[in-house]
Order: sequence, then structure tokens, then C-alpha cells
Amino acid sequence: MRENHMRSFQEVKYAFLSTDLIGLLMTFLADALVRRDHKDDIWIELVLTVMRNLLLIPDVEPSVAVGSNHLTHMQEDLLMTFDKVDYND
Repeated sequence: MRENHMRSFQEVKYAFLSTDLIGLLMTFLADALVRRDHKDDIWIELVLTVMRNLLLIPDVEPSVAVGSNHLTHMQEDLLMTFDKVDYND
């Protein structure tokens, strides 16, 4: 059962990476950091928690990734996505 949960988490992580949701969250975070009122502090905490939790989800091991090669390099893809975000949009 735990493997099924982990696979579900990995699929969710992949869904975040397959869309521009990471870029949207990072841009939102940058804007909230500039404004910085109480409401923004709550959103900052929420976005950082989502990012932390995505980073905690491990990639699928290549030895068991039959048909799931797209799930074997998500950690690197996520970090590269963080780096590529244009915060000036």
C-alpha cells in the first residue's frame, strides 16, 4: 500500500512539472515577498511548504521504472525549473 501512495505522490510531482504551475507558484512567491503583509505571509508559507513537500518526493528508481522513465529524473527537473523561472513577468 505504501508503494501505491508513493507512486501517487510521484505522479502528482510529475503533474506539477508537466504544467507551468511551478513557474506560477514561484512568480507568486516573488510577488508576495515584495508586498509582504500578513496575508502574503500565509501564502508564502503555503507555497514554501508545497515546494518543500515536492522536493521530499523521491524519484522512481530506474531499476523499477518500466514504463515510467519520466519519473526517474524529476528531482533534477524540479530544481532546473526553480532556476529557470523569470521573476520579472
